[in-house]
Amino acid sequence: AITYRIENNNALVARSAETKLNEDFTVKAEGTGKGTMTVVTVYNAKVPEKENKCDNFDLRVSVEDVKAGRELEGVIRSVKIT
Repeated sequence: AITYRIENNNALVARSAETKLNEDFTVKAEGTGKGTMTVVTVYNAKVPEKENKCDNFDLRVSVEDVKAGRELEGVIRSVKIT
């Protein structure tokens, strides 16, 4: 079981967990307030060699350190990704 205790001093800290199980799971929440949970499933598949290759793909990512959140307990680093 994975347990998170969310309090005022850590409410804005993002949390994540990964599992290899591809089955049903249960989430239990108690208390007051609002929250958001996102579940992502990743599937990996080989592309057949016969498929056309994409030679015109350009992806640029910028990662910038930000100060927000560092004062919260458990926060190691905050970044802005654009």
